[in-house]
Amino acid sequence: MLSSLNNRIVLIILTSVLVLSCSTDSKEELSRKDIEKTTEAMVDYAREGEVEIVGYFLDSDFDIDDKNSLEQAPLTAAVEAGETEMVEYLVDEGAYLDVYDVYGQTPIILAAQNGHTEIAEILLEEGAYVDSREEERRLTPLMYAAHGGHVETVKLLLEHDANVVARNAQGGTALINAAYGGNSEIVELLLEEGSEYDEQVEDGFTAMMYAAEMGYVEIIEMLIEYGADTELRNDYGDRALDIARQNGHDEVIELLEPLS
Repeated sequence: MLSSLNNRIVLIILTSVLVLSCSTDSKEELSRKDIEKTTEAMVDYAREGEVEIVGYFLDSDFDIDDKNSLEQAPLTAAVEAGETEMVEYLVDEGAYLDVYDVYGQTPIILAAQNGHTEIAEILLEEGAYVDSREEERRLTPLMYAAHGGHVETVKLLLEHDANVVARNAQGGTALINAAYGGNSEIVELLLEEGSEYDEQVEDGFTAMMYAAEMGYVEIIEMLIEYGADTELRNDYGDRALDIARQNGHDEVIELLEPLS
């Protein structure tokens, strides 16, 4: 009986050791053999936040900045997906911070566009260019964050001295994007930082005109308080008041008529 018990104990111990060994060594090696070893796959794993697997690619002599068919590097994909741990890993491993994708966007632009404030902070602290430009439309991270209503991201970018008067390819500014997006808190932040309130885009629209078009009374009040010109006209001859009338925004009309 004692001998039988001892044999069972030995068997249990051996089985436990075997399971542990499989989970730490053989199992991992088998899973790695099933991985498609292509750049497309590496970028996809980065997007999914699979740090260990991406590390395996890098250990297998893949370049950390290799791009897929959309010109996305692993860092680009991880930022867009909001995978903070993966971003930290790739940054620590020396990924190029200002890499462009096929759409002409850099990681900091994608972080701002999606409101990934923690990721944006990681990138900026490591030296990403705060005023990076989208290649075609010349949009900046601040413009994207302002238009998207990402207040905390806007604050972060301003803390890192983002250019508040930069203009995109159509002449738009971060303030114009914020006014069109309807976020009064961001409008106020930008005005406090010295944004030009009477800047006009290619067709002559101003921040106030966009706010009048959308019926954003609070934003118009704020712009007036900072000295914006209510009588400016766009290329069609319209003032903010005219635009408010065209769109039936009675509160805006009541606000602007006495100033006309």
